[in-house]
Amino acid sequence: MKSALPLLTLLTALPLAAQFSSAVQGTVLDPSASAVPNAKVTLKNARTGISADLQSNSAGFYRFSALAPGEYELRVEAAGFRASTVAVPLTTGQTRDMNVTLEVQSSGESVSVTAEAPALDVSESRQQLTMDQKKIRDLPLLNNSIFAILTLAPGVTGLNGASDNFNPEYFAGMSANGASPRGNTYNVDGLSITSNITNGTANLGVNPEAVEELAVETNTFKAEQGLGSSIVVSITTKAGTNQFHGAGNYWFTNQDMRARTSLPFIAAYAPFKRNNVSGAFGGPIQKNKTFFFGAVELLRQTDATASVETIESPQFLTWARANFANTLGTKLLTDFPASAVQVTNPSFRTAQQVIGNDCGTAAASNIPCALPVLAQGTWSRAPRRNGCNTASAAIATSAKARTASSAASSAPSRTTIISTRGRSSSTTANASSTHSSPTGRTRLSPRS
Repeated sequence: MKSALPLLTLLTALPLAAQFSSAVQGTVLDPSASAVPNAKVTLKNARTGISADLQSNSAGFYRFSALAPGEYELRVEAAGFRASTVAVPLTTGQTRDMNVTLEVQSSGESVSVTAEAPALDVSESRQQLTMDQKKIRDLPLLNNSIFAILTLAPGVTGLNGASDNFNPEYFAGMSANGASPRGNTYNVDGLSITSNITNGTANLGVNPEAVEELAVETNTFKAEQGLGSSIVVSITTKAGTNQFHGAGNYWFTNQDMRARTSLPFIAAYAPFKRNNVSGAFGGPIQKNKTFFFGAVELLRQTDATASVETIESPQFLTWARANFANTLGTKLLTDFPASAVQVTNPSFRTAQQVIGNDCGTAAASNIPCALPVLAQGTWSRAPRRNGCNTASAAIATSAKARTASSAASSAPSRTTIISTRGRSSSTTANASSTHSSPTGRTRLSPRS
């Protein structure tokens, strides 16, 4: 039954449709800088082979919108001109201006011109930091959480005691440009995961192995990010490509691997251990058309904790057994004694201190006033904290983009499912707004 739970979660979780916000636009020009109308413009994803095409309008303008970040190839063709191909790298939330100047083609000549996009995008006005998967993998991540590196973005200040990916609510104590941390907003594949109840709080932690790109913006937000006033965090998850790729890692720590501070010097830490395993795998189902990707993260953690607790004293239990042997209270104290408690003060409170002057009288069952009733001791325990964080994505080609329009979307249809399960906290995330569910989980369901 346990082995069927991950499959059941995958089948019953609600899918979400990714809403990417990157775009490529520009104007097709001839050598005299005049517009070239009705030019065929094709945009191809270099990793998946998926392409879309359209025609430039009467002003030579074209636009591909709703694009996922990645490496693209832009090809422009027009009658009487040499075809031009340009490599276009695109990051999360970026609108890339790509004006293409075509060269005149001589009679009988067939030549293609290949170029690269300029290193400086003059249309980019955002103050932001974009990190791809390689950078995320190379940077040290506290508790394997990407929230730990948000402070690397320009203008971001504050302390960021990162939680892990099994916490259903994460509030980052950091902000940008002097604004409040409660102005932070968070998005996964264009869908908000910001809490509707607690401002500045993320309702989902994403496995780093499932992250394709992480963008942190601190100004000039787009209209759809109007709720943000401090930091806008945009996470793009991976999808499969034409090549099979996988990754896995194991992270372990315990009390022996923790550094001792010098002021004050700590002789030893209480025993604890944390095992964090994550992995991902993706590839083609049908090349240039349909792909898959999946990621999983497992947590097995034990923490040693100790606290001072107040319990019934042994003397009181002996007195209760002698005078009220058959009562429910005595039976409960006998059958369910305090366990794992090392008594440090067996006479913490006497009957006189607990019930006052009624002790020793019939009103208090003649309990001796000097009888120790309560004791104090140290309770040591090692609670377990286990969790499972899964993510999966399927992507397929969409219908051909409109060929006679100045604006088109070349984003293929894509379904993403992300869920987190744990004994101490559990979240299933499938889109944008938060609702409580009778199972005790927090479910993020699509907005109407």
